[in-house]
Amino acid sequence: MVALYNDQGVWSKVWKNIKLIYNRLPKNLKVFFAILIMAPIELKNIAVPLLKGNFRFILDRYSGNRKDKERGMTRWHDMIDWVGGYPFEVSKPDDVFYFFKKRGFVLRELRTCAGESGCNEYVFVKN
Repeated sequence: MVALYNDQGVWSKVWKNIKLIYNRLPKNLKVFFAILIMAPIELKNIAVPLLKGNFRFILDRYSGNRKDKERGMTRWHDMIDWVGGYPFEVSKPDDVFYFFKKRGFVLRELRTCAGESGCNEYVFVKN
């Protein structure tokens, strides 16, 4: 089983540059940079459910719900990982498929994130 970040074209390049900048900043500026990058995303993550009346989603996401505790990461640590997690490599499903096919593997299952951000998940079996 392999999970690899989905290649989103231009957006993947933007995120790679954000991560490079974060990692080159002095330690005392990293928190401010992370807030600057994540604030618009988090405001959208709050505004959309709020406008739809989905208050439960907001409470679950920002109250340290059970899912966060099971994963071992708080929302803040997720954000730092998104902004500063490097190296950052992406791939397209067809490239991954052909890479493994050339090495004698057959794709058993595939779950993509449908062109969005996140990881595509693959299950390969050796022929």
